[in-house]
Amino acid sequence: MFQHFTKNKVRAFLIRLGIFPPEGISISHELLDVHNELNEEVTTLFQRGIDIELFRGESGEDLAQAFFCLLNGCLLMALCTNEFEREADSSYVWETFYHGISKTGEM
Repeated sequence: MFQHFTKNKVRAFLIRLGIFPPEGISISHELLDVHNELNEEVTTLFQRGIDIELFRGESGEDLAQAFFCLLNGCLLMALCTNEFEREADSSYVWETFYHGISKTGEM
């Protein structure tokens, strides 16, 4: 899951910039639009998962925020270290996150 976001350092940087722009720095309207669309899509996916009782929780927005915070950490690791084994580490991170939000607690 996270490999899509972290497989390229430039892409990881731009995605992180769009998700969590530094305070006091304005970003382009295009990047902000992409961020808003991505946030809406992720929120909708999580809300659908809640509605069909795949995920625990009451709000797709809450799960989306948790996802983006986790993604932010993965992006930072991908940007700041060459030792981050993107495929192995990100798979484990995603599986742990999914296990935590899963309604059944199973993977």
